[in-house]
Amino acid sequence: MKTRRSFLKSIMRGGGALLATTFFKPATARGDENKWVSVGMVQDYPIDKAVVVPGESVVVVRQEKSIRAMSSLCTHRLCPVTPTQEDTLTCYCHGSVFDLNGEVKKGPAEEPLPPIPVKIEGGEVFIQNIEH
Repeated sequence: MKTRRSFLKSIMRGGGALLATTFFKPATARGDENKWVSVGMVQDYPIDKAVVVPGESVVVVRQEKSIRAMSSLCTHRLCPVTPTQEDTLTCYCHGSVFDLNGEVKKGPAEEPLPPIPVKIEGGEVFIQNIEH
């Protein structure tokens, strides 16, 4: 009878280590750190509203003369935050609330949402692809 330990050892001998290093490489090993990713055009973002970027863990907020991006993962337990009609970002896992600048309005989160570098080129919005 195989034990869990012997099964895992056989997997590691049979290429499991290669599989693990392929899927669980840190960002620096994948070579995608600091890569700029397009997230649409400036006009795609309404003024003074938060928009979660599909496929990215990022919230973009366009203001009158600027655009900011921040992580869309709550700093409490990394659950996703959701824009609300009250112009806040709410984490429905544990109830944390953030303002459109990413600052904590209500805990249990204690830290603001981390900012993500943004640049605009030719009306197109780019964020820096940073692993969370």
